[in-house]
Amino acid sequence: MKKLFVLIFIAAGLSGYSQTRNMKLISTFHAFHQALILVDTSFIKHVAINELTYGHSNGWVETKTDILKNLTTGYLKYFEIKEDSLNIKLKRKVAVVRFVGDYKVSLNGGEAIRYHLKVLELWMRNGKNWKLFARQAVK
Repeated sequence: MKKLFVLIFIAAGLSGYSQTRNMKLISTFHAFHQALILVDTSFIKHVAINELTYGHSNGWVETKTDILKNLTTGYLKYFEIKEDSLNIKLKRKVAVVRFVGDYKVSLNGGEAIRYHLKVLELWMRNGKNWKLFARQAVK
């Protein structure tokens, strides 16, 4: 009976740890998208790894440097990002995050356009923090 209790206790603890990791990832995931809208470059610098590749549905790929420059100059402006159908697969220090995203953006000061995209983001855990490694979107 004691062994069963210990096993249940360990399983519950591991489940709680996994849920905590998921919650931290989900929180960082949403905060990154808000940082794009708010042009919070300090948060983006903190969360995106230097080797980031950020792929758009038209084939355009931005680096971390490109994202920061395009946001601060207003070349690319995010007005709204809504995520739906969030699916997360965790494997050790890597998370594969898939979701459907509704984006409202403008390019080079043009009219805001809405996009309905399927998005894949790869996140890596660095200590207790999650870092965005890659992103690709398709229509």
